[in-house]
Amino acid sequence: MDAIALVDGTGRWWNKDYEQDMAQSFCSQMRWSFRGNPNYRRGPSDEGYRFLEKAVEAVHLLHVARGLGATRLFLAGYSRGAAVALEAAELLSLRGVQVDGLFLFDPVARVPTDPVTGVPITCVKSIPQNVRFSRAAHRSLDPGIVKKYEGVLNDSLYNLKLPGLRRSGNPIRPEFGTFKVNPCGIGDHQTKTFKGSHGALGGVGWADVKPEDEACQQAVASWMNSAFSSLSLSMRIHAPPLTARFKP
Repeated sequence: MDAIALVDGTGRWWNKDYEQDMAQSFCSQMRWSFRGNPNYRRGPSDEGYRFLEKAVEAVHLLHVARGLGATRLFLAGYSRGAAVALEAAELLSLRGVQVDGLFLFDPVARVPTDPVTGVPITCVKSIPQNVRFSRAAHRSLDPGIVKKYEGVLNDSLYNLKLPGLRRSGNPIRPEFGTFKVNPCGIGDHQTKTFKGSHGALGGVGWADVKPEDEACQQAVASWMNSAFSSLSLSMRIHAPPLTARFKP
């Protein structure tokens, strides 16, 4: 039996709203198609609260699964949830526990841009030696696509509605910065960059970002499905319909 702990991306505070938004996310799809013991958790709230707690929880879930007979352990996450999954892998490393597969969908640490240059800061973190296989999908921060979609996203549902405040964001999410990963140990480790919004990298692409998000979701799903097959995992993901739910 296999076991996987999945942590989805940051989303709306109320669980009912969150479940609606992330119903067809890649992490949600992996949960439903995984044969074995899947454990899915919503991602951290917008301010990152409970980040470490969620990593510890993922470690506990896999530890319990191993005690119940799981022979292979996997981790997956999207956005901040991907950062949680990586943190969980590091905690398992301290326990001497092998991670058979780590799947990261556009991991971010929500770091600010450089105050002088205005360029998003790139974080580099290490995949610990106990991880034998990993795939990390990153979004492109190509200046052309960033500029094309600047100011098209109404962020009101994700921010406090203060008097006189209206925020227009960018679905590419350049303000999140990037979060690159480097493997420390021997194994099959690959990263790939895709042109699309931050949402598309997690399977929750935007209808306003056409044609990039349609192609992005399909490409990410195909790449990850190939990885699942190489590990003899039955789970599959597909490109869900794009949403216009938050169109201004």
